[in-house]
Parts: sequence; C-alpha cells; structure tokens
Amino acid sequence: FLVAQLIVLLALLLGIKPTWRDLRFDRALLGTMLRFGVPLMIGSISYWAITFSNRYLIGYFKSREMVAQFNVANRLPAMIVLLFTLMTSIFLSKIARMYEQKRFADLSRWLNVVVRFYLFTGTVAAAALIAGARHITLLVANETYLFDSLTVVYALLALASLFYGAF
Repeated sequence: FLVAQLIVLLALLLGIKPTWRDLRFDRALLGTMLRFGVPLMIGSISYWAITFSNRYLIGYFKSREMVAQFNVANRLPAMIVLLFTLMTSIFLSKIARMYEQKRFADLSRWLNVVVRFYLFTGTVAAAALIAGARHITLLVANETYLFDSLTVVYALLALASLFYGAF
C-alpha cells in the first residue's frame, strides 16, 4: 500500500513539474479564499465537535450502553446530512457560475429553489426515518439496540440534521 502511494506521488510530481515555474503566492487571492473559506471551516469544525462531544457527554452522564445505542441511532439521521452534502456539492457549481457571471436575479431565484428543495426532501427523509425507526434500526443493528424512546431520538436527530443543513 505504501509503495503504491509513493508511486502515485512520484507520478504526480513528475506530471506537474513543468507547471511549478508558474506557481506564485498571491496575497489578494489568499484573502479572498480565506473570506470565503473560514466561515465554512468554522461550521464544519463546530459540527464535528458537536457530533463527537455528545458521545462523551452521554458516556459521562449515562452509560456506555447508552453511547452504543446513540451511535446506532445517530448513524441513520447522519445519512440525511450526507445526502445534503452531496446535493450542495452539485448545486454550488451552478451557484458559483451564476455569481461569476453576475446573474444576481437568477442566483436569488436558484438559491430559493435549492433551499425549498432541501427543506422538502429533508422533511420527507426525516419523516420516513421517524416512521420506520424500529425497522430501519433492525437493518443496521440487532434487537439489543432497540429501546423505548428510539423514535424520539430519531426525531430529535433528524431535526438537528435539518437545522445543520439549513445552516
């Protein structure tokens, strides 16, 4: 595996070597990239921190068994976030193109469509997840992971996933 990675790295370095002469550091471009990227990084880091810190809080205040049940219950609503991450990647290219072409009226309409599509599909996915909570859990885990308030946990996690995506 390591040898294969070294071969790929060597091939990439040899392939881009002629373009190294054209690489220059551009402070203006860096500033623009940071203004765009820092809010995205803060949002991603905060989502990651919340996603992983809740396991420690549940383990501290409850038990390891509850952490295991939460992990199983959290996997399925996290699929909603994954779905919307993929959709965002698709939609962002069109949004960026419209912004570059200064088509702001079309951009506003397109953002409206994207948000409505997101909320509609997210609500349907969350409702389906809540309605089939027990059956869906049995697809990914065994009966020991079923508990009485599983539907409530799915509802809260699906709602949190929708709010994260709207952010």
